Amino acid sequence: MALVLLALGLLGLRPSPANAQPIAASPLENANRAGSGFGWDQTWVLTLGYSRGVDQLVGLDGVQVDAGLALPLTQIPRANAFKLWLGGQRFWSAPGFGLVTASHLTSVLTNDPTGRKLGLGGELSLRPGYYAADWSVALEVAGRLALSTYIWHSERVRDLYAERYPDGSGAQDGPQDGWYWLPAARYHLGVAAGWLPSRSFELSGVIGFDYSPQVEGVIDNASIGGVPFYIRGEGAYRW
Repeated sequence: MALVLLALGLLGLRPSPANAQPIAASPLENANRAGSGFGWDQTWVLTLGYSRGVDQLVGLDGVQVDAGLALPLTQIPRANAFKLWLGGQRFWSAPGFGLVTASHLTSVLTNDPTGRKLGLGGELSLRPGYYAADWSVALEVAGRLALSTYIWHSERVRDLYAERYPDGSGAQDGPQDGWYWLPAARYHLGVAAGWLPSRSFELSGVIGFDYSPQVEGVIDNASIGGVPFYIRGEGAYRW
């Protein structure tokens, strides 16, 4: 499923990633949009983003490009983790019943007691729904795939392994720094909505269920009450 989603994105299903930028109430045309959001995405996350409509530049209707930054709230004081994304989205047959397709490239950097990790990945989402001039509601189907992660293991991890094998018998299988391919994936199914109380301001949000098939990675695959979910709200200024 993850490979199918990735292939669709590479074939041009352009454009907001799974849980990066909430759905807009209407196409941006050739406008700018800057916003900030907050919510739960396996941890409390603050997001900052910018979008711009590029209809005239690309010669298509309803196309925008965007970039953003996500910061886990608990890591902000130490600046130990962040996520960057770059991509775009397109509104198909909007206003009215239509579809928003989105694709983004992502880069994630984390630093914790086990070491530093640099992850490179992609995110794709489909949002069929109703897009009026000043409000929208849509189903969100999204996928996030970690293509590769480089791991620098900490001395704590190496010491722990050495304590487990004091005779050195397992040294050849110990922590190895380097690239790990396709280490994780995540899928989302939810509902997104947006509202424009004026031409300049936008409110939007998304809520849904999260499925992460990887077995390990408590930080990356936490849940509350055994029910994995995501929820986020955002406010934005358009000009």
